[in-house]
Amino acid sequence: MPLYFRFTAFCIVISCLGACKSKPAAPTEPTAKVEPAKTAAASASAALPAALGLSEADVKAFIERWQSAQNGRDFEAYSRSYAERFMGLKRVGAYSKRFDRAGWLADRKPMFDAGARVSVSDVELVAAAGVTRATFTQAFSSGTFRDVGKKELFLVATPGGISITKEEMLDSQVSEQPSATESVLAFHRDGVVVERGFDKRKLKGEPRLREAAATDPIGIAYQVSPEVLSPAARAWLGREVTVYTASGKSCTGKVARFEVRVQAVPHSGMRQEWNGEFDAPKASPAQIASTIENMAQNEEHFVVGVLDHACAGSWSTAAPASAFTPARAAEGALRQAAVAAFKALPAYAQLQKQFVQESKVTDRGWEADGKLLRVMELRVPNQPALLLVTARTDGGCSEFSGSLSALWQLEGPANAPKLSLLAPSFSAYVTLRGALDLGDAGLALLAGPDDFDDELSVLRVSPRVSRRVLLSVAVWECLC
Repeated sequence: MPLYFRFTAFCIVISCLGACKSKPAAPTEPTAKVEPAKTAAASASAALPAALGLSEADVKAFIERWQSAQNGRDFEAYSRSYAERFMGLKRVGAYSKRFDRAGWLADRKPMFDAGARVSVSDVELVAAAGVTRATFTQAFSSGTFRDVGKKELFLVATPGGISITKEEMLDSQVSEQPSATESVLAFHRDGVVVERGFDKRKLKGEPRLREAAATDPIGIAYQVSPEVLSPAARAWLGREVTVYTASGKSCTGKVARFEVRVQAVPHSGMRQEWNGEFDAPKASPAQIASTIENMAQNEEHFVVGVLDHACAGSWSTAAPASAFTPARAAEGALRQAAVAAFKALPAYAQLQKQFVQESKVTDRGWEADGKLLRVMELRVPNQPALLLVTARTDGGCSEFSGSLSALWQLEGPANAPKLSLLAPSFSAYVTLRGALDLGDAGLALLAGPDDFDDELSVLRVSPRVSRRVLLSVAVWECLC
């Protein structure tokens, strides 16, 4: 069934209102012959007149032209695929960077010169309020680099055709999912997050829009019966859990029922249409909720076990827990020793090398003025003392950005500390709040919210240091 954009007056107005589609580039033309087995959508016209809207075949044909431009080393055709207001998110190991259009194309150009090869499969499309979200599996190789995973493009209709406003490689590794056996889970508003990801085809009825401030992420919820959930999620019904805030305050309750939810930062064009800015009536809460549900992917849904009474917090556990132990900022000689050990890490040196190459700045470290460099010590009774150092840059689009964290075991007096690195550093910025001693389940370090998608996470120390993301907000907006 075709996907149609509401186009009347949309592109004219949105360029003035600041959605991610100002002065979009002309549509990309085919640059290389595509094998017949891969041209199911390529037979559609390259760009229909704006008044006719864009169909599913047009969008798939655009993606095939975008793919062909990369495989054919046609950088000019590839460049014309991107709107002037654009955000691209790149992540490689500890290195991450947010680009605007000019920075993205400059970063891509060497890959073209090396001979990029791109294959696309399993394309899925969702359209809402003038924007189409395309997700697919991408296999990419250029030189010695190869990456396979799920990618998303946010596409907008323009008088000249289609343009990309946001691009991101969502994953290239298998992600761990919480289950009923995980001792620490995220807590969302009024319930414990017992499962991330849900097949939305199983949902019945209409979603409910959850109350939120105008600039906050928008959430929807479905009430569901336990029968439609996985056995691991159903097992939480009636279980008692303790909820913890970032300061360590706790509250106890029992799981009484379940909801499936989505929490997202919508595309600015969606907010504008909902507000009635495109010569259309202001959207009702039901219409907004329906649009969010239509746009959301299965993996952006999560199952919440709602408690039998109100509690507030960010993390929850059903395991017997001792008192919450807060983390505190290290000072003096301990902080100095920690920063020195952090800057001696090989991963820090790799980021520094990249920083110098990009910025041409040689008289300071990549972590800039140190405002986002934190040294936190954690002293849980009857446990070895721990020290976490975390840093990131606060660069905007097309500026250098990176993040790095490392965890040490701490011994000796504060004026002459001995640091033992527990594991290799990891590429995330972690706001350590405190820890729970879960007995046989080990020590759980609670962290977050972090990054622009407000991740909540837990770090486990035994048998090895690992970090699990418990919950994050879906981001559909371009931020450049």
